[in-house]
Amino acid sequence: MNAKLFLRISAGLLIFHLIGHSFGNATWDQTEDPIKQNVIHQMIEHKFPFMGTNRSMGEYFYGYGLITSIALSILAIYFLILSASLSENQKLARKLIWATTIALLVTSTIEFLYFFPFAAGTTLLASVFAGLAAVNLPKESK
Repeated sequence: MNAKLFLRISAGLLIFHLIGHSFGNATWDQTEDPIKQNVIHQMIEHKFPFMGTNRSMGEYFYGYGLITSIALSILAIYFLILSASLSENQKLARKLIWATTIALLVTSTIEFLYFFPFAAGTTLLASVFAGLAAVNLPKESK
């Protein structure tokens, strides 16, 4: 398998994660569990002054989710662009892929610690395929 395919697989995994994450972010406040409903109510109803605005913890939670969706989108697009232009500058591509691989690995670790295994596993797989892309880039001829 070649680096282009590995990057596209990684991008596909990030898009898959984006879809699941976006659905979860859009529906985080919908539950039948009365205890969760109470917590959600507390998160949404009470606003606090912060850096010149008043926001609830629910608004912060939702906003962070939107930021994550944007980050997942740009990473997937970034890998698709890189996969299409690997021959232009392999040395730079290798550096960018390794940097992103490490960032995805750290992200998956955080997801394992603070979120849930399915999301973490998807990010971990994306980092593995990105790393495989970096390893399988042909050496740039001089």
